[in-house]
Amino acid sequence: MIDDIVDEDGTLKEIVPHMVKDRTFGRYVDIFLSNGVNLPDWIIQKAERQPEVNFYDLGCGFGCSAEDFFQVLERRLITKRKDPEILDRITYTGIDYFIKSFTVIDDPRISFIASTDLRRLAKAKIKPIDIGVMVFVFPYLDKKLEALAGAYKHLRTGDEEYEGGTLMVTDFRTRQLKASADRNFGDAQWLGPLSPYSVIQGDRSVLKFHKDVLRLDSGYASVVPLPYLNFQDEETRWYRTGPKGLYAGQKISVYLAAH
Repeated sequence: MIDDIVDEDGTLKEIVPHMVKDRTFGRYVDIFLSNGVNLPDWIIQKAERQPEVNFYDLGCGFGCSAEDFFQVLERRLITKRKDPEILDRITYTGIDYFIKSFTVIDDPRISFIASTDLRRLAKAKIKPIDIGVMVFVFPYLDKKLEALAGAYKHLRTGDEEYEGGTLMVTDFRTRQLKASADRNFGDAQWLGPLSPYSVIQGDRSVLKFHKDVLRLDSGYASVVPLPYLNFQDEETRWYRTGPKGLYAGQKISVYLAAH
């Protein structure tokens, strides 16, 4: 956990400083299990059915989830009495915009991509995503729908050899997506709710929820964001010891309502 929120010159750090950037994959497993998703089993089952599984940690922080990623999967394979060689079909890729120095792991199956903004992920050149996760990242993005659209663009398209890819986003909060009928909205203006279903063109069944986890499956659909206007900060009280507030440091994304 990074607790210090003030640089030496007294200014707030550029990134949201209280975000945990050292979560292990084991912690990811616990988070998804609490939302009814068994992440290791999902990855393993995919690897049993197709030649390769590309796992992406989108907004990986320092990449600490890579440190125990294969160990967690191997323990699960041993428990299920399955061949550990299945792991050779799986790759881990971590992506983060703010972190430049990732954890060092000598494993050819593990790689990191720095300086890639999730809000502009659509323009990135990456291998197809079989399973992608955003863990405790989404609430801090201003252009939330752009991040969803970019990740969705890179989901693997299913064919005879491969299943379609899936994106899972933790900590999705409907209250942090709003629509305004006025391009020049003010802080005091009432903002209407914005359903993520409203930006799905085509088969809306590609969007599902597992409690607080938003899930997007590859399919006959596309994610088309509404025009982005701005964001509002969630109520936050800043102290030298850290931010205070239930949603401290998080953002409410505001888009132009469709007419």
